Amino acid sequence: MANIQHITISSVPQPLLRAIDELWTDAFNWQPVPNDEEVEADPEASLFLLRSDNNEQILATAVVKPFDIRFDGTTYPVQGILNVVSAVKKQGYGRMVVEAVKEWLIAEQTTGLGFAKRSVSGFYSQCGYKVEKDLVERFREEAEDGTLNPHPDGEEDVIYVNDRANLIQAILSKPTCWAYIPEFW
Repeated sequence: MANIQHITISSVPQPLLRAIDELWTDAFNWQPVPNDEEVEADPEASLFLLRSDNNEQILATAVVKPFDIRFDGTTYPVQGILNVVSAVKKQGYGRMVVEAVKEWLIAEQTTGLGFAKRSVSGFYSQCGYKVEKDLVERFREEAEDGTLNPHPDGEEDVIYVNDRANLIQAILSKPTCWAYIPEFW
């Protein structure tokens, strides 16, 4: 049975990082990194990676990265949940990775928060995550020039696990306040 590795992205060898980036590029319609450039490895992010028993095939990934969310005068540290992709569909690999992330967040006693397309938010709920429909509308990205930007497509739900600091309840209780994030992930 394949096992899930939890490693810092900066420790991933460039050939494997390129293969992961290609998976993400396909999944999210990103611009590919040119072949003559190295794929950037965020030193703060960590990767949950599921590969086949022989390590030849990437089966699923997820990334967690620390972010601070500011809301109503308080800063809430969270682990952003991003780049969740199953390369092989309907085999339970995505579920394995998502559940491993959840277990890690609980063990680390930290809040995990992500933005999921509405079409897959039910999947996260089945994996034990909480889902707040339309809550993405309450988040604003703070650009370097000070402008506040809404989510680019607004068609996502907030998924979270282990809300130890009660960030989500605070946001829900004050419907006229924005939650400020450094970037949408």
